[in-house]
Amino acid sequence: ELDPAMVWFETMNELDKNRSEWLAQFALRTAQLALQDGYKWAAFGWASGEPEPGDWESPAMLELLRLIGDNPDRLGIALHEYSYLADDIGHEYPHKVGRFLDLFAAADKHGIPRPTVLITEWGWTYNNIPAEPLAMEDVAWAARLYGAYPEVLGAAIWNLGILDGKVLPLNSQMRELIDNMLAISLDSYFSAPQWHSKRRWMRGSSRRLSDRPRPASEPGMLAEGLNFSTTDSGRTTSSRDSAADEIRVRRPRERRSTGQSPDR
Repeated sequence: ELDPAMVWFETMNELDKNRSEWLAQFALRTAQLALQDGYKWAAFGWASGEPEPGDWESPAMLELLRLIGDNPDRLGIALHEYSYLADDIGHEYPHKVGRFLDLFAAADKHGIPRPTVLITEWGWTYNNIPAEPLAMEDVAWAARLYGAYPEVLGAAIWNLGILDGKVLPLNSQMRELIDNMLAISLDSYFSAPQWHSKRRWMRGSSRRLSDRPRPASEPGMLAEGLNFSTTDSGRTTSSRDSAADEIRVRRPRERRSTGQSPDR
């Protein structure tokens, strides 16, 4: 069995945002039961672009956020962040990818500790990703974004896997990222305050991550950051990035005409 002291459980998935107050009440009771039974639990699994910013401020939702703030190692919020476009991961930032900032803004407004966040689905579209090296450039950008917030524990790249015994094209596309995910985890880290605030690495650069300048590691200067992972045949790789300052980077790269429409 999965060890409840180590594994986060997510039991809700892309719910009806129009029932957010009732769902907050349900999540609050579920969170209380999870604490009682010794589980790590993340609420909601909201779809990309949801919920509405004001939904984080309803009475039951604020009570839930306070409980999560008091138990950051045991409770959290699960979010899904997709661009819904294969050619622009920063489309409408921060309303799709980056929407977790609405949650943090609500917590700050009400004097509540920022909750633990797990991006349990992240990516581009339902069944397509950009070709390399563009896909890894997008991953690196998202890692820098999420890595600036120690409350964001990680992000899982969406993968359809095997359906009806067939390996789907997205699965093959994702498999091609594995070696690069390993490389980024071994030789890259992001952002120290005195460096990141001066430079914002935008999409147009063709430089490899290992080519960019690295700040000196000073005691207490770096905060633990993002764990970005993808899996293939049970093998997991992750990039562990560091960041201490909070960045709000608007990064839409030059749009490329692909003739494709969003998959969802």
